Amino acid sequence: MGHTSREELRARRENTRARLLEAGKDLLATVPLGGIASHLRSGEVTRRAKLSAGSLYYHWMSQDEYIVDLVDYVLRCMSDERAAKAKEHAQDMFAATLEDDQPLPKAVRSIGNAAFAQLQADDSVFLQMALWSAHRDDPEIARRLKDMYSRVQSCWRAHVEQTVQAQGRKWRSPFDASAMTTALIALSEGLLLRSKVDPEAVPEYNHPDGNWTMMSTLSLALYHAMTTTADELDDVRDQD
Repeated sequence: MGHTSREELRARRENTRARLLEAGKDLLATVPLGGIASHLRSGEVTRRAKLSAGSLYYHWMSQDEYIVDLVDYVLRCMSDERAAKAKEHAQDMFAATLEDDQPLPKAVRSIGNAAFAQLQADDSVFLQMALWSAHRDDPEIARRLKDMYSRVQSCWRAHVEQTVQAQGRKWRSPFDASAMTTALIALSEGLLLRSKVDPEAVPEYNHPDGNWTMMSTLSLALYHAMTTTADELDDVRDQD
C-alpha cells in the first residue's frame, strides 16, 4: 500500500472542507428565514456533501464555528460570481454601443434583458436578502454585503462612463456614473423581488424591434433622465 504524502493529505482535507462549505451554501437556499444556526444541522450538511456524519467536526470544533466560516464563504462566492457577471454584461454593453449598426437603445434592450434574465435565475440574490434580514444587526454581514455591492458597481461604473462619453452625452447635475449604477442595481433587485411575488406587475413590452423587459425599459429611461446632450445643456443655460 503506497504512502500518502503530506501534500496529498492536505489536498484531501481542503477538498473535504470545500465540499462541506458548498453543501452548506446549497442548503441555505432552502432554510426558512431567521438565524442560520437555528435551522442548519450538521447531519444535513454532511449528507448533502456525501460525507461521514462526523466529518464536519474534524474541520470545525463546533457548529457555530462552521456557521461563521460558511457565511464568510457564501458571501465571498456571491461577491465573486456577481462581480464576474456584472463585468461580462458591462463589457458587452459598451462593445455594442460602439457598433455602428447597433444604436444605444438596442444595446440597452439586449444587455438589459439578458442581465435581468440571469438575475431571475440566480438564487443567491434571495440568499443575500435572507442573510441581511436575519442578521441585519451584524456589522460583519453589512461589511461583506457592502463590499459585494462596491465590486459589482465598480464593474459597471467605468463602462457606463465610457458609454456616456462615446454617445457624446454629459451628466445632468447632480448625477454621475456612480449614481446611475447604484440606481440600476437597486432597481434590478426590487423588480426581481416583485416579479417573483407578482409577475404581472413586471411585464415585458412588445415592440417592433423586440421585447423589452421592464428592467431594460427603465434602464434606458434612467440613462436619458440622468444624462443630456451638449445642445440640451446650452438650451438650459440660455433659459437661465
